Amino acid sequence: ALLLKRQGHDVVGVHMSNWDHAEEGTDGECAEREREDARRVCERLGIGFHAVSFVREYWSDVFEPFVAGIARGATLNPDVACNRHIKFDRFTAHALALGADWAATGHYARVAHSEAGGSALLTAVDADKDQTYFLAAVPQASLRRSLFPLGELRKREVRAIAAA
Repeated sequence: ALLLKRQGHDVVGVHMSNWDHAEEGTDGECAEREREDARRVCERLGIGFHAVSFVREYWSDVFEPFVAGIARGATLNPDVACNRHIKFDRFTAHALALGADWAATGHYARVAHSEAGGSALLTAVDADKDQTYFLAAVPQASLRRSLFPLGELRKREVRAIAAA
């Protein structure tokens, strides 16, 4: 968020909840702490904050197909499905509905947007942190509205910015 704000973007922070800890009978304290941390960061940066729940969507679009696949003997990656169906479908739609022009995430990846309308997913500068494998199934329509501000940086640079 800070990097985009420095670039002149009007930034709003959005915290997603994708798992219902109460329904599972587990302690939701960690999830609440994460949400509160996100809110505090937004406050410190002077940007708006929204919280949104995609618990039902995660369950039906990611978790149930993952469990069914495992039962069939498939080797599935729920992170790939989450990116495709939740972060770069539901979340992107939510961000656009809030009036955003772009949806940005903290993935280590880069994207090149062409004037013709297409976008290319590119590996991150930090090859050790590159996450393009997990983004390979993101639809072109979502990729065209995506920004990955960490993709041009190495992890040590990100840590230094966060510590400052």
